[in-house]
Amino acid sequence: LAKGQVGRRELANVLWSVAHVSETLNFLKLMPSLVAQIPLVAKGMNAQDVSNSLWAAATLKEASPDVLEIVPSLVSETPLVAKSMGAQQASNSLWAAAVLQEALPDVLKIVPSLAARIPVVAKDMNAQSVSN
Repeated sequence: LAKGQVGRRELANVLWSVAHVSETLNFLKLMPSLVAQIPLVAKGMNAQDVSNSLWAAATLKEASPDVLEIVPSLVSETPLVAKSMGAQQASNSLWAAAVLQEALPDVLKIVPSLAARIPVVAKDMNAQSVSN
């Protein structure tokens, strides 16, 4: 993944996809490049990109600990996009914060902005969103 060649959405989607298939395929070799790129494009990510990237970081933290390097840039962006998060995005981001808090306690800085969003999107939450 060449620097500047891939956009925010594409990087977030690739990271999310690697998290989904990392256990069955050898996609973890993409992680160094993703870890280098995400902080460069995190500023300006939309709610879905931030949420997907947080979820992927939490999912990949054991298999690819270097993914933790992207979390501070996502923590900075989350309060800026939380107001536009839907139910699943807010729920997934809160789940990611819970999973990542031991390794990166600063991830808990995103909780107030996400918690403020929950009453707005609660009516749209399905069982999985509520259980997260």
